[in-house]
Amino acid sequence: MKIFVFSAGEQTGPYTKEAIRKELLNGSLKSSDLAWHNRLRRWVPLQHLPMIEPQSKKKFPMPPNPEDSPFFLADETAPASALQRRKPQARKWFGWISRLFG
Repeated sequence: MKIFVFSAGEQTGPYTKEAIRKELLNGSLKSSDLAWHNRLRRWVPLQHLPMIEPQSKKKFPMPPNPEDSPFFLADETAPASALQRRKPQARKWFGWISRLFG
């Protein structure tokens, strides 16, 4: 399928689906740029073409920062600033656990 794109005031193409995916991923095209192929009645944004969605669109959540956990225990080799960043409840839990098992 030949796809034409209208971007930055000019029409380019024809592109293949794979070429458009590649251009979207490297930033040459934006998902808001208009596209047309012979099965469409009018120009539509690339983001409305389901066959064009970039393969890396799926986003995964970032893992939690271990220092934000109330159970984070910095070792003695950590800089003093890391020890000071611990939350007060972490020190409370550590004291309670050390009394219980210490």
